[in-house]
Parts: sequence; C-alpha cells; structure tokens
Amino acid sequence: MKKLLVLFLALVPSSAFAVGVDLSWDACVGQPLAVQNKNFECTGAFNRNYEVHFQYKTAIDLPAFVAISAYADIGPTGAPLSPFWHYETGGCNGSAIKGVAIFGVPSPPAQCPDHLETWDGGGSGTFAIAAYGADYQIPGRGHFVLLGARGDGVPVTAGLNYWAFLLRFNNRNRVTCAGCTEQKVLVWQTARLEQNNGEPAYDLSGSDKGSDCVQINGAGVGVCGATPARNTSWGQIKSLYR
Repeated sequence: MKKLLVLFLALVPSSAFAVGVDLSWDACVGQPLAVQNKNFECTGAFNRNYEVHFQYKTAIDLPAFVAISAYADIGPTGAPLSPFWHYETGGCNGSAIKGVAIFGVPSPPAQCPDHLETWDGGGSGTFAIAAYGADYQIPGRGHFVLLGARGDGVPVTAGLNYWAFLLRFNNRNRVTCAGCTEQKVLVWQTARLEQNNGEPAYDLSGSDKGSDCVQINGAGVGVCGATPARNTSWGQIKSLYR
C-alpha cells in the first residue's frame, strides 16, 4: 500500500498541492513582517493605515492575462454590520478604504520581493474597489468586488507566486463610526483571472501556502470558516457598483 501511495504522489503534478490565494497583513506570506492578525487602533490620537496583501498562484499557464476580479467577504455574519464596517459609497466609513495595485517600476512593493506582478507601472493598468455591499445577502457580511485590468495581455506562469494588489484600511473615522474594536475576518472567497485570447476565465479559491483569511482585532481563526461563501449573480454585483 505504501509503495502505491508513493507512486501516486510521484505522478501527481506538484502544482496540484500548492495553488490558490493568500492574504496577509503588512507583507506577503513568507516575509518576516507578514502577520495574519492586525489590531486596529481605535482610541489613540493617530490615523493609521493597515494594508492587506492579495497573492495568488495558478495551476496552469495563462499566456494572455488581462484582468483579475477578486471577491472577498468581511464577517462573521449574524448581527448587522456596525457603522465602521460600512465601506460602501455614502457609508459611514466609505472614505477610509483604498485599493492599490500599481506602485511604479519595479513592482510589486518591497514587502513582497519573492512575488511577481502583472502591472506595468504605467497607464495601461487600472484597479478599483468596484463594489462593496454592507449586510450583503445576510446580516453581517461585507462583500467586496475588486477589479484589476491592464490594456494588453501578459503571461502568468503556473506554479509561481504573484502579487495582485492590496487593500488599505484606515482608522480615521474610529470616533464617528462606531464598531472599530469589533473582531472581524476578511476572507478571499474567489479570484477570477481573464485573458484576451478567447480562453475561458480561470477561477481560483482556497489557500495556497498561507491562508485565504486574515483576522482583525484578534478574531479567532475559526471565524474564517464560519464566514460563508457568497452566492453572487452578475445582476447582484452590478447593483453594488460604487
């Protein structure tokens, strides 16, 4: 039986065991500064930024990558979101979050030196928080739709680490928007990578070498699994667009 198992493992491509998506605060997975939990400063006098890095690895080559869509949820679900977690346009904390994908050349940021990137640092790359739904489908879920695109196709190579972008949270509205101290998690549910060569979109989910979930204010790791995946139609997504 052991010989058969060894033979099976030898025949399975290594990429089958190490593809997916990762999230980490401050730096990419494997870097000394990377952490999975970040405590927001909710009572101090200083405004702070908190940066969570989105990373991925594919199982197949994508020779003409042109865009990525990321669907991520804040949880846990149950009670409605407090004002601090309302990042939608017009929401109490809508001005305190930003998406960043282009750092110039070279990219990605210095916190991710062992990752590749697909942005050219110039005018052909764009990134946006396209939508955010507060209490989306069920109370307590904050649902992000994040979109990045470039003007021409570039190759993404299977089995290599890629940095996609980051979300920059800010605590500036900690007094006016109640709920800053609450324990939350952010779960990257799905990444969709698209090409401009007519091939179908390629979807990724589940963690690669780290975790597809980060914690906020000491939330337990178990909350990650208790944050259910969204069930989204394109019509529902369009209704959320900022």
